[in-house]
Amino acid sequence: MNILDYVKYALSLGYPLGPPLAGLVPLLLLIWKVGKYRWDQGDRGWKLVFARLFLFTLLVSVPLFSFLTWHYVRIWGLPDGFGQNEIGILVAAVPGDTAGDPRARRL
Repeated sequence: MNILDYVKYALSLGYPLGPPLAGLVPLLLLIWKVGKYRWDQGDRGWKLVFARLFLFTLLVSVPLFSFLTWHYVRIWGLPDGFGQNEIGILVAAVPGDTAGDPRARRL
């Protein structure tokens, strides 16, 4: 399975898992490339982990990716609001429904 197949599979999962999982590919490639660059420069072990470039890459890219994933799941994934005179029905999976029963359940 090559990287493009992984991205296609991740995107096929849809909301909310697909795009964040597909976004891991460039993040991991960036970290790997920077780590390989520092490895080729002769850094090993803790010297590699605490190299300025590698540490900067981790401390910037991972929080940025985390924020973008949070923003995608919490804000972009929400449906548009209903108007004042509109009635909306939210269709979603019912927690604990193992049979996939389409009827609405109340707790």
